[in-house]
Amino acid sequence: MIGTVIRALKQRIHMACLFTLVAFIDTMHDHGTGVTQQITQNCACTKRNAGTTFARVGQDDQVDIIVA
Repeated sequence: MIGTVIRALKQRIHMACLFTLVAFIDTMHDHGTGVTQQITQNCACTKRNAGTTFARVGQDDQVDIIVA
């Protein structure tokens, strides 16, 4: 599957919304069986075993959520 990238400025997305969005993507990706790992305050990278789901905050003040 071609990766889907969702971008939003950090100032416009609350961390709770980011958790919800990642959980929603995981639910769609894993058909309801996935459990999202917590995103640390450093927001470096979150990887999951089922498929590949990344959530990171880049140096450009954007949140990138990539579902490959």
